[in-house]
Amino acid sequence: MSFAEIVEEIQSLQKDEKIELKNLIDKYLIDENRDDIFQNFIASRNEISSEQLKYYKNSKDLRRALDSD
Repeated sequence: MSFAEIVEEIQSLQKDEKIELKNLIDKYLIDENRDDIFQNFIASRNEISSEQLKYYKNSKDLRRALDSD
């Protein structure tokens, strides 16, 4: 089924069915975003544990590190 066919099917739905579909899509997007956030957390935690991340106490030290790269 093509995207255009899906859109046509949606247009033929009753209003309450469209609202229910919208709510489902919103929920699916929230779940996907939650998964993305969790994967980013895992990647960040791995970077911290493997000491790939560096922390700087002030902006002057950060600027110096950025300029040296």
